[in-house]
Amino acid sequence: MAADAPFAGHDPATVIVLAFAGLIATACLGVYGIVRGVRTLRGRHRGLTAGLRTGGLAAATCAVGMYTWGVLHLAVLDESGQADACHEALNGRKLAAYEATYLPPSFGCVADDGKTYDVAVPGYVTPVSGLLAVSAFLLTAFSFAEAHNDKKENTT
Repeated sequence: MAADAPFAGHDPATVIVLAFAGLIATACLGVYGIVRGVRTLRGRHRGLTAGLRTGGLAAATCAVGMYTWGVLHLAVLDESGQADACHEALNGRKLAAYEATYLPPSFGCVADDGKTYDVAVPGYVTPVSGLLAVSAFLLTAFSFAEAHNDKKENTT
């Protein structure tokens, strides 16, 4: 936040682009994940490697979807909604500034005592998104390690 614009919120165009991109990415990853899951179940891609990659893809899809859920909360928060949400959250304290971030998606109201109160985006969005992203990374990393081990065993 710039010092000369303490009440600057999110750029509406950026929020709309992030929401639209997130919805498209979630849908595409979801369809690809379903196709990959069906192939894994039917035996076209068998083994631990395929299962780990499918699980990693599912976790990544859910992480993107959860992030998008948070961004969608920001998309419906207009200027009057920001003021109303801050007035309710501050409970009589004086509003000093807004604190808006895209990663993680959040909108905070800074009281005159310096304490920030998060409004608009549910509190579970950031931890769940983070946990799912870490899970996706680990599952994918384990799948590549397993594929490397399989390749090593087949060549010896």
